[in-house]
Amino acid sequence: QAGVHVGGFVAGLALPLVAAAAGWRTSVALAAGAAVAVLWLSLGVVPRGAAAAAPAGGPPSPFRWRDGIVPYLTLYAFLMGGGVAAVTTYIPLYADERLGLGETAAGGVLAVFALTGVVARLAWGWIGDRVGGAAPVLGVLALASTVATLVLWHAESGPAWSVWVAAVGLGASAAAWNAVGMLAAVRDVDAAHVGRATGIVSAGFFAGFIVSPTAFGAVVDATDGYRPGWLAVAAHFALATAVSAWWWLRPGSPTVAPPTRPGPDSGAAGRSGRSAAAPNPIRRGLRSPRARPRRSRR
Repeated sequence: QAGVHVGGFVAGLALPLVAAAAGWRTSVALAAGAAVAVLWLSLGVVPRGAAAAAPAGGPPSPFRWRDGIVPYLTLYAFLMGGGVAAVTTYIPLYADERLGLGETAAGGVLAVFALTGVVARLAWGWIGDRVGGAAPVLGVLALASTVATLVLWHAESGPAWSVWVAAVGLGASAAAWNAVGMLAAVRDVDAAHVGRATGIVSAGFFAGFIVSPTAFGAVVDATDGYRPGWLAVAAHFALATAVSAWWWLRPGSPTVAPPTRPGPDSGAAGRSGRSAAAPNPIRRGLRSPRARPRRSRR
């Protein structure tokens, strides 16, 4: 997951310099050549793998995408994808055209966003392994994305350095949800259906990713400004916050428990490598009541 933003960091630093020296066509050709080179290298680096083993204990239960966490994650992914796409597409133009940073510095803003995203995806993935529910973590990421986008919206009328603060905030939040979201899908969905579940969530994400930049550009052209577009992006992230709260607080909503080591009496959960769902420590409190010692009657 972090590799995506490694590429964004390198592109944000290098491509504006190449474009300034040799033209934007050379810059695009260099990016395309780098993609082909990495594709060729991946053929020798990425292991081929083996066919998935048949699940033990009979055929798996039928896949129902409307059950469990998949609908919530898909809607959340659509909203977050729309917001992230608008940010990555237009934050360099905004920094150059409205804030006057220049092309190279504007590319640096995107590079800071991507570099923060690298660290954030590793860190939030580590946190997701240890927190008892994915929904509150995703809610925190969406809420932080909303606040960072409002800082970006204010940068045009405030100090220009606030765009750098917004880039760090968005990289630490909006760019990192994928690691936690995909971890939730892998844990909560039956092993036989993980491929389809993650595919549906990814489809929701890229649907938002495709629609958002075109809509954002139309808003900029219609209003001759970026501020209404940034407010729309903040609304995307705010709605994603509401979706995660709905998912977490809805009666009977699924939670994602951190993995536990299977014991001798773990049964099917231990054989499949999956742990039974544990109560959410955030919702029910971190400390459990201590059992009172029995008093012997004499």
